[in-house]
Amino acid sequence: YFERAYGGIAAERGRVQAELFENTAVEPLFRQPSVIGRIRGRGASERYRVMVGAHIDSCAFIDPDTGVNDFTLTGENPAWATRRAPGADDDLSGSAVLLEVFRVLVQSGFEPDRTLEFVGFAGEEKGIVDGEVHGKAGSELLARHYRQQGVDVVGLLNLDSIGADMPASIADDVAQCNPLGSAPNRLPIFGYGDVGFNIDPSLRDLLFSCVETYCQSPYSPVEAPNGQSDHLSFIGNLYPAGGAVESNIYANGLADTCPGHQVRHHSERDTVDGIDFVYLMQYARALLGFVVEAGMRPESTEPRFGSALSDTIVIPSPKAYFDGLVPPLDGASSLLAQSVLWLALLCVVFVPALI
Repeated sequence: YFERAYGGIAAERGRVQAELFENTAVEPLFRQPSVIGRIRGRGASERYRVMVGAHIDSCAFIDPDTGVNDFTLTGENPAWATRRAPGADDDLSGSAVLLEVFRVLVQSGFEPDRTLEFVGFAGEEKGIVDGEVHGKAGSELLARHYRQQGVDVVGLLNLDSIGADMPASIADDVAQCNPLGSAPNRLPIFGYGDVGFNIDPSLRDLLFSCVETYCQSPYSPVEAPNGQSDHLSFIGNLYPAGGAVESNIYANGLADTCPGHQVRHHSERDTVDGIDFVYLMQYARALLGFVVEAGMRPESTEPRFGSALSDTIVIPSPKAYFDGLVPPLDGASSLLAQSVLWLALLCVVFVPALI
């Protein structure tokens, strides 16, 4: 699906490409490819790549009959191949936002200075576990390949599980539901606190500024520690990287301790009815602003990321592109809503043999 979607958009104009990164070239048994949509830069800055990513695999490690999480790094459980794993939030939310921003920029005729890459990473679910990168992670294989080839990656921004706002009804239950101290209408940005030391600070600050500037009221950014997703692969290969996550990540995906709530991620419960599309739209706006700001940086305007937004940008403000972003914001009728819904329907079962 993603290959066709990116390919169809890329075919609309020149200097835009879509391709697969075949992981079998690096790991013969890793059959799921990553997907790359690329908008080529221009001039001396074309060699720099600004990358944004989200993972395109889904899984169902939670047994629907017992509620037990039977995940293991050792081997494969045959039951995983038969369980429904729609993955609407984890991480079709991020994947749909990337695809939509790519579409808007291509169809608007946007021409960046730096090359932009929109990457759907394969194999995150068993490749990035508890903050450690394992062999079968599509992001790790791509980052390693780019490092070996000397590709000049300016930075990687990763979006993993960005479709659920923090419900006001559980925000105050810090002990059982919200140990991260999130709040409604907040967009958490990685890289703050004692465990955020490996996130690139200038990338982090630029994303923070984009949320403040381009997202709609009452939404605002909030500082968060490091996350556990594909950006770790790029950090491990000495590339600047960072990311963002939804405010309800703990109750939605990490622990079954919140009264009246069940973990949705990695189960058949991760369906499109759990997506807040107005909230998801804010990440689309922030990402659109980020890639325009980061992409329109001629070589002479180093440093490679600026902590603040550019006041000398040589194209119209990123706001000029927002009119193309999936109007209206009523969820059900938006193209973004349809994207997540169709992707969730298409990814009903995750086959472990792919990774």
